[in-house]
Amino acid sequence: MSNLHCGIMPSNPTYKELFNDKLGKYTLCVPPYQRPYVWTLKKAETLLNDWKEYLLSNQYQNGIDYYMGTIIIHKDDVNHKLNIVDGQQRITTLLILDYALNGKSSVIIRYKKQIEIDVKNYNSKKSINAISTFAAKCCKKGGRYEMLKQNNIFQHLRFTVIMTENEDDAFTFFDSQNNRGVQPSAVDVLKAVHLRAIHADEELQKKSACLWEKTQNIGENIFRNKSEEYLNNLIVIALWRLRTWKGSSFYYEASYESVMHEFAEKLEYTGKNNIKVYTVPSSFELLIDSDMKIKKETLSDTNTIKPYPFTVRQPLVKGICFFTFVETYHHIATELFLNDSKDSEISEMRNLFNKLYIETESTHYMSDYFIMLMIFYFDKFGSENLYYFALCIDYIIGQWRTEYYFFRKEAMMNVTQKNNIIDKIQISYESKDIIRDLLEIQIERKHEKAPTNLPIERYKHANFVYFGKEETEDSDFVNNKKEWVRDIIENGKQELFIK
Repeated sequence: MSNLHCGIMPSNPTYKELFNDKLGKYTLCVPPYQRPYVWTLKKAETLLNDWKEYLLSNQYQNGIDYYMGTIIIHKDDVNHKLNIVDGQQRITTLLILDYALNGKSSVIIRYKKQIEIDVKNYNSKKSINAISTFAAKCCKKGGRYEMLKQNNIFQHLRFTVIMTENEDDAFTFFDSQNNRGVQPSAVDVLKAVHLRAIHADEELQKKSACLWEKTQNIGENIFRNKSEEYLNNLIVIALWRLRTWKGSSFYYEASYESVMHEFAEKLEYTGKNNIKVYTVPSSFELLIDSDMKIKKETLSDTNTIKPYPFTVRQPLVKGICFFTFVETYHHIATELFLNDSKDSEISEMRNLFNKLYIETESTHYMSDYFIMLMIFYFDKFGSENLYYFALCIDYIIGQWRTEYYFFRKEAMMNVTQKNNIIDKIQISYESKDIIRDLLEIQIERKHEKAPTNLPIERYKHANFVYFGKEETEDSDFVNNKKEWVRDIIENGKQELFIK
């Protein structure tokens, strides 16, 4: 049985066809149960920028329309209305921008008797006025979006429209889109955004797409989730947090909007295939002769193994810069936690991780935090003292683990806000600085006697085995572990404790 016979009518109209072909004797409505208009000026500006990039891309040159996503409509034959179930924010925005660009020839003027978008909310009115004023100013002759009007951008917009005569079907389809993966993830959208931003080089686009797919299909996920979730985990769990967890005020969870903002909306589009290179942390020694001239320069060997000279928190630009940025930290992540390594620092760090996190089946909060900190440290110092750094990080995580009966995100949030280790790494000049600082961190004890459960006992037991210590119940585990870690570091590099 066809979709039509089931009452569901899919189509792929252009913006013009959406109104010419679909309206007929019907009125397009935003039902009263829909939320107010919430688009901000910033979000509308992002769309205008994206349209501008599209007009400069091969996609436009090859006659491929700009895709505006899926619209779900309930066709009410009784009242002759087309009720927008999903897509009303986009449709409203397009009507605003269409009027700003095209005035009397815009859809909202031509079909004003067949469009009912009653915006009564004060904030919505304020947003509409701001967006309309901004677009009219910037799209006029001499404005930065003048080309949108010159190239008739609205003739190149296309949708997927799902129309159904049954309101329940409309909401069922809406739920399936938002809850069952039909709606693209931020990672999928990022790929499309940055492929389109690669300028006039189809071969580079193809290679970037292939590299992205190869990374997505790596087959093993160091973040202990499904293999197909690896790339999303790398970007959201590691890179997004490392770039945004600054100071004591930050969000723990990465929303779709926050990921898109960090890796797409805030990025500059240069119109060329470039990456911006900032000062890459490195240390070197200058030997001075008796005339105060440099007689020798000695570079440190930090073994960074970076394919491209990025730093995690540096500004990015759209296009190839994003793909090479992600590839750089994918390379570092897999070198640290997946590939065979001849570097003893990496091997020792990974052995600790496996013994105390993987084999004990620790919570993801613990292992994710450990992984992201190893990536950030390695990004700055390479493998220099990496194992000692790992010991210190585990000492801190171990305090959390043994102090909280349930190790949830709140525990990590509270401690991180008081001791932002990412920031400490960022401002440290030498690896020994951060290692000394970490050993002095001690979280506030909430209990005279630490709580106990099976995960805590498993973690403690693994520590006694790893450090080769006799397991006792009455000892102060946290303070004892600090001494175990300190002994290992002091025996290896006593100078780390000399200030």
